[in-house]
Order: sequence, then C-alpha cells, then structure tokens
Amino acid sequence: MDDSPALYQNPDLYNRVFPVDGEEKDFFCRLIRDRAPNGVVVDLGCGTGVLTDALAAELDRPVIGLDRERAMLRNRGGICGCLTRLPLGNHSVAAFVCRLFGVAYAMAGDWATSGPGYTLPLEEIVRCLAPGGIAALEIPMSHRAHKLMGVEETADLDGGIVYTFRYLDILRQTEIGVILDTRIEVQLGLERAVIHAPIHVVIPGNLTSWLKSIGCVVTGYCAPYDIESMTGMPPGDVLRGVVVFQLPGAGVPASSIQTSH
Repeated sequence: MDDSPALYQNPDLYNRVFPVDGEEKDFFCRLIRDRAPNGVVVDLGCGTGVLTDALAAELDRPVIGLDRERAMLRNRGGICGCLTRLPLGNHSVAAFVCRLFGVAYAMAGDWATSGPGYTLPLEEIVRCLAPGGIAALEIPMSHRAHKLMGVEETADLDGGIVYTFRYLDILRQTEIGVILDTRIEVQLGLERAVIHAPIHVVIPGNLTSWLKSIGCVVTGYCAPYDIESMTGMPPGDVLRGVVVFQLPGAGVPASSIQTSH
C-alpha cells in the first residue's frame, strides 16, 4: 500500500497506522484541564475520531472532531471541513488539539500561492479561539529547517510500528519555516504504508514571533505528549514536537459549538 489517499479512505487501516496511545490522551486532557477555559474542544484532523472519543470520555465538556475526509467521519458524529477555512464561528472554541502533522500538511497545500497563505490554518485557529483559549498542535519543527534536505529520521513506536521520515527537497521558504517535500513510510510488520506530501517545517523562533504579531502568546514547546518537558523553546531539534499557544483574555466561550458555512 503506497498511496496516501487510499490510507485516508480506509478507517480500519488508518487506526492501525496511527493508533492513539495513553500518553497522547493524558497529555491533551491535562493541558485542557489546566489551561483552557470552559467550552468546546475541537480535535483538528481527527481521522476516525479515536482521540476525540478518548478526550470526550475524560473531559467534562463537549469534544468535536473535524476532518476533511468524509470517509473518516463515516458512521460517527463530527464536522467535515478544511483547516484553511474552518466551518466554525469566531471565538467559539476553548481549545484546539491536533496530532499527526495535520496542520503542517494544510500549511503546505497546493492552494497556497503566496507567503502569507502558508499561515492561513493558524490564522483560522486564532480566529475561532475564545479569549483565553489554547491550541496544542503537533507539528514538525527544527532550528535547522533549511538544512534538512536529504535527512532521514526513524522512530520506533509501541506495537512494532516504525516511521521513517525522508526530507527530499526544499520546495520554498516561508516567513515561519520551509516547505519540504517528504516521504513518510510506516511499517507494520509485513505491511507498509507510504505518505508522499509536502509539509511545513517551522522554525520555532520564527513561529513565536509570528504568533506574537497576531496577538497570541506561545506558552510552551515540548517533545510529543511529554508535558513535563515543556519549555519556552524546544531544546535542540524536535522534528516531532508540540507547540502550545494561547489567545489572551479570560472570556468564556459558549457551551455549545458555533458553526458557520
């Protein structure tokens, strides 16, 4: 299996390739309880909704999944929508969570034709955040983003899953990082899935400055789902990292989601 669209049209395979473990759930639950105001939580790029359901079971608040692939939302609740134009009302979300580089893919999509366009998903997240709301996004980041061409990274996860990231070429630079052509291979025993797509690798200092320019505060960076490692800047290179930022203010969003079309 070497075609990413097929992966995103097959919920059973998707669950095997991208399982949710307890560390992910505990990380997001703790972060939301400690830092987010009361209100709705949105799981961006929710896939089959495994993390969405896990958060809903633990948190005493609504948790909504949003994904652009209708096949992922089949037979379950959720919102079908694109990260570049979120079908959500202004200031209606207390917390956004995103795993698996969803924002990075959206920021590198073919729809972006100019530099400012590459930050549109982040602008949409900020538009929808309630005052005091937070966003915790897993996104590739590197202090040496311009030197990643040809680099290969391998990660061994629980359950015998092996991810190999190959950064093939620099497609273009942006104000917060670089667009890299990537090939991600996921090995599950004798099975293999391949995702070949551009992703946006951010430079942490550039991202921090850009978020500050639109009125947000970066509250921390950390290795994936390790809240104890959270610092103002990621130590060294964290090609899989989580950035947490917040919209200042103490307002409380509505108790139910507001949508716009």
